[in-house]
Amino acid sequence: MDQPIKLPSFNEKDVEFAQKIFRLGRDNALNLRITYARAEYLNPTMYERYHNIYFRSPDGHGDDNEYDNGGPVIDLGGKVVGMVNDLERFESFIPSSIVLNCLDSWRKYRHFARPHLGMTFKAIELLEPSHVDMLWRMYNIDDGLVVQEVSKGSNAEILGIQKGDVIESINGKRVSTTIQFENMLMSTCKVPSGVEVHISVGVFHTLKKE
Repeated sequence: MDQPIKLPSFNEKDVEFAQKIFRLGRDNALNLRITYARAEYLNPTMYERYHNIYFRSPDGHGDDNEYDNGGPVIDLGGKVVGMVNDLERFESFIPSSIVLNCLDSWRKYRHFARPHLGMTFKAIELLEPSHVDMLWRMYNIDDGLVVQEVSKGSNAEILGIQKGDVIESINGKRVSTTIQFENMLMSTCKVPSGVEVHISVGVFHTLKKE
């Protein structure tokens, strides 16, 4: 007899640092695989996206089992907190806030929209303590995203944003992490295809303050 399918329940709030999580997958025989880890927040490398949270294994070594790719990540309560990314390359997962944002955009408009501002960043709260201390002493700043690179000819360059500047807000809302940044951009662009959107970026120009 067919059994009704029970849809998974998402935790709308992203996991906290060091929170216990489990990633689920199935091997070639469809046997369930459960791998324990803790959530870790890191600044992404130049090859990674900004919407990832990372796995921290108890022994400090990653487990890049291919069967987990694309599978759910759950918390101790059984709620889905994300979707496994390419483990072999990134050892990370896409958090539930990003997944739900994408699903909502797809249901409403059948597309995912995200503007490219022409910058790469690192979150201040995830920098080395000495770097955080330097920013605080020099500029009285302890929150935001530090610009790492600015693409030539991009809107960011045209507006005078330079490497070392700090992105403090998007559309008037404070931004502390790259995941928050991604969600803000996606929410702003959650409109029908072809509609023009305007994004306000609050910038602290460090070079002009020296």
